[in-house]
Amino acid sequence: AAPPDRAAPPDRAAPPDRAAPPNRAAPPDRAATPIDTAAPTPAAEPDDKTIAAWLAALDDPAPEPRELALDRLLHLPPDALPILLRLATGGVSPANRLALRPVVEHVFLTGQTYLAGPRNVGFLGVRLADWPVRLTDRPDAPSDAVGIPIVGRIAGFRGFAALRDGDVVTAILERPDVAMARLDIFRAAIQSFEAGRAIHLRLLRAGRMIEVAVTLDPLPAVMDAGNEPAQRQFLDARAAAAQAAWREGLGRDDEH
Repeated sequence: AAPPDRAAPPDRAAPPDRAAPPNRAAPPDRAATPIDTAAPTPAAEPDDKTIAAWLAALDDPAPEPRELALDRLLHLPPDALPILLRLATGGVSPANRLALRPVVEHVFLTGQTYLAGPRNVGFLGVRLADWPVRLTDRPDAPSDAVGIPIVGRIAGFRGFAALRDGDVVTAILERPDVAMARLDIFRAAIQSFEAGRAIHLRLLRAGRMIEVAVTLDPLPAVMDAGNEPAQRQFLDARAAAAQAAWREGLGRDDEH
C-alpha cells in the first residue's frame, strides 16, 4: 500500500507557482544502447477510434497486444478520460473492466494539481525495495551488478505509467556515475534532475533488459518535508479521490 499522505488537491504537480511540466519532454541526446526499448506511448490526443481499438486489444489472446494496449491507455491525457469511460461502459468484459481500474484512477489523478516543493526537483512516483538486489543470474551483467527493485507505483505520477511493479532498475543512463548499490544515492540522483526532465532507466523486466523513458513530475512539497503522517494523509486523500472517480465511471456494477 502507498505511503499515504495529505490531500492537497490531487496530482500533476505544478511547482509552487504552477509550472506543471509537459507530459512528454524530449529525450536528451545520448548514445544508443544495445537493449530493447519499451513500447512507444500514444499521441497526446487520441480519438474515439484509437481508444476503442486499444480497448478491443484487451481481449487479444496473446499477452503482448494486451500489455501494449494497457500501456497506451495508461498514457492517456486526462482530457481523454470521458471518452474512455463512455467507450468502456457496457463495452468491455467484467475482467477487462477490473483491468481498467488502475488506468481510470491513474488518468484521473494526472489531471489533478498538488502543491510542489520549492526546489522544483524531479519525482519518479514509485516505491523502492529496502535493499538492492544482485543480478547474479544474468549472463549479460557483471558479477557485482546490482539493481533496485520497484515494489510499488503511485497513481497519478508518470512513473506509474512507464514502470511496472517488479522492475529492477540497473542504471540511470543520464547518470552513469550513479551505482545502484544505495537507495539514498539513487533518490538523490533522481532529485538532481529538474521536474519536467525526461530521463532513461535501464531495467530488468520479466527477464529482459529494456530501456524506459520517464518524464519526472515535480516532487510534492509534502514528500519533500519528511513528515510521514502528512505524506500518508496526502496519498490517502488522492487515492480516495481516484476511487471515487472509478466508482462514478465504471465501478458501480462492482457494488452489486
